[in-house]
Amino acid sequence: MEEGGLEGCIFDPCVFKTVKTREWLFEKLGRPAEHADYVKSDPKATETMLAGCWVDDVTEAGSSCLILDWFIWHLRQRFTINEKSTGECEYMLSARIVRDREKGVLYMDQSAAITRLAQKCGLDKDPPKRRYDTPMHVDLPTKHDEKTTEYDYLSVVGAVLHICGVSRPDCSFSVGCLARHSKTAGEEHVEALERLVSYLYQTRFKAIVYRTPESAKNLNVPVVYESGVHPLDVNKTNPTTVYVDSDFAGADGRSTAGHVVFLNGGPVVWSSKLMKVAATSSAEAEVIAAVESVKTATHFRCLLVELGMTDSEFIDVHEDNRACKMSAESLKCHKRARHYQSKLRYLQDCHQNGSIKFHQTPTDDMIADIFTKALPGPAHKRHMDTLVSDLPQSIVEMTLSSDSQEPPEDRAVEEKDCKPTFEGSPSPEDSCDDQKRVLKYACMARVGLGREFYDMMVEAMAGD
Repeated sequence: MEEGGLEGCIFDPCVFKTVKTREWLFEKLGRPAEHADYVKSDPKATETMLAGCWVDDVTEAGSSCLILDWFIWHLRQRFTINEKSTGECEYMLSARIVRDREKGVLYMDQSAAITRLAQKCGLDKDPPKRRYDTPMHVDLPTKHDEKTTEYDYLSVVGAVLHICGVSRPDCSFSVGCLARHSKTAGEEHVEALERLVSYLYQTRFKAIVYRTPESAKNLNVPVVYESGVHPLDVNKTNPTTVYVDSDFAGADGRSTAGHVVFLNGGPVVWSSKLMKVAATSSAEAEVIAAVESVKTATHFRCLLVELGMTDSEFIDVHEDNRACKMSAESLKCHKRARHYQSKLRYLQDCHQNGSIKFHQTPTDDMIADIFTKALPGPAHKRHMDTLVSDLPQSIVEMTLSSDSQEPPEDRAVEEKDCKPTFEGSPSPEDSCDDQKRVLKYACMARVGLGREFYDMMVEAMAGD
C-alpha cells in the first residue's frame, strides 16, 4: 500500500488513504480513452480513495472510477489478480450489501449465513406455531456446575457471535449471555440457543440500513425512526451519536454495559459486555458504561476526522440515568464516588473540553437498553426497529427465488480460475532475489474465495 502512495491512518492502521490528481492518475494508466473526457474537464482536480484491509482481503472506495482503476492497476504490477474477484462490493464477511443509489440507501444483511446456520441446527423448517417475538425469554438460563449435553454448543454460539457482530445488534445480549455457559451447557441452554437461532431465521431479512445525508433530509421523523434514525437525534448535522446504558447487578452481582454508535442512520459500533467489577449503585454502573462508550466513540470520531468524513468537534451521548449525567457535568468530586473517581473524572474532562454532550433520554427511548437485558416483546421490537429494518420486498423475493443463498465466496470455484500463478515482481523485503510474491486474494470488494482456493495455493507452492 505504501509503495503506491497510500498512507495508513493513525487511528486504524488497516485503513489507508490517498489523494491524487486526475492528470497524474491518467498518465499512470497510460491515458485510457474511457477517462479522457473526465480528466480533460479538470486535470488538476484531486481524487480521493480509501482502502481497508482485512487479513488478505482488500476493499476500496473512491471518488471516481479513475482512481479505482489506478488502484487495481497498481496491484497488478506486483500480484496476479483474478478478474472475477473484482467489481462492486456485494459480499463482505458473509454480509450481503445491496445499494439503491437513487434513494441513497445501503442495506447490509446476512440472510444466507443465518439460513445455513438454521439448516445446520435443523431449524429451517420450524412450524408457524413456534414463532418467537424475542431472541430470549426474560427469565435467563441458570448457571450449571458441569456440562450435561453433547450438543455442538460452542460451534453454534460461535456462528451466532459472528452474525450478531456484523449485522444483528439486536441479539447481542442474548448470544453474550449464552456464551457465558459454554463450559457448563445443559439442555436449558441448548433450548435457549435454538430459540435464538430460530428467531434469527424467522427475522433473517432484517438489515442494517445506512443513508446518505441528502436522503435523510427528505424523510420525516416517523419514517426515519423505522429506517434506523432515532427520533431523539437532536443534532441532525452531527452524524455520530452514542446511546449508552447499563443494568444493575443483573448477572451474579455484576452489571451489563451496553452502547451503540450510530453513523448515517445505522449502527456501526455496538457492545454488550458483562462488567469485570461489581458496581455498588446504578449510578456507578452507568458511569462505568458511559466511560467505555465515550472512549469507543472518541476513537471512532477521530478516525472519521482523519478520513475527512466529518468536522464535528463533539459527540452526542444519550444517557437515561440522571445521577450519571449530573455527576459528569458537575465537575465536582463526590465522596460517594471516591472508589470510581478516576472514571468519573474522565467523563468530566470530556464534558469540560467539549468533546461530548450529554442528553437526558427517557428509558423507553433508550436504544442501548436492548444490550443490557432480555426485554419483553413490545420493548424489544421498538428498539430492534431502530437498529435494523426490513429489506425491501423486491430483494426478499429475489433471494427466495434464487437457487442458492450461498454468497460467492462459499460456492465451489473452478481450479482454472483460482489456481495461483507466481508471475510478478520480487518483493524488496524478500530474503531471496528470485522469490516471488503471491497474493492469495487481492480484489476490489470481496472476501476470501474459500477453502478450495487455499488448498490450490498450498499445492502450487509445494510443487514449485
